[in-house]
Amino acid sequence: MGRLARTVGGSFVILAMGWMITASNAQGVTTAQGVYTEAQAARGLELFLDNCAYCHGPEMDGDGFFIPAIGGLDFRNYWRGRTAEDIFQFVNEFMPFDQPGALEAQIYVDVIAYIMQFSGYPAGENELPLDREGLSQVKIVGLP
Repeated sequence: MGRLARTVGGSFVILAMGWMITASNAQGVTTAQGVYTEAQAARGLELFLDNCAYCHGPEMDGDGFFIPAIGGLDFRNYWRGRTAEDIFQFVNEFMPFDQPGALEAQIYVDVIAYIMQFSGYPAGENELPLDREGLSQVKIVGLP
């Protein structure tokens, strides 16, 4: 094998490895890895009680008929395989029921962090991101 072939071949391997690392990073993190902080979930609890509990109830169990349960196993089963951005988009478009989209983005994200905590996902060292691109990198997974 000539020097040019080795150089080109070596460059290809380096490029391929770089692509694999980039692709791996693009996959983001899962809710099982701690995608919100305890402080963010604590803020989310207060915001949930102020903005969501009236309909969904303080235990997130809904009314069993018109208003769905939104926490715990119901949350994990419904959102599994989707992203935090999917959740954000939904709540931003439809909640609160009487004023959809009326809340600031930070409120929605903090409430989502609290719902994740309530649903059994662990806290981590970084807050759930506020930007949609960052939220799209957070995949909702099941728990053991």
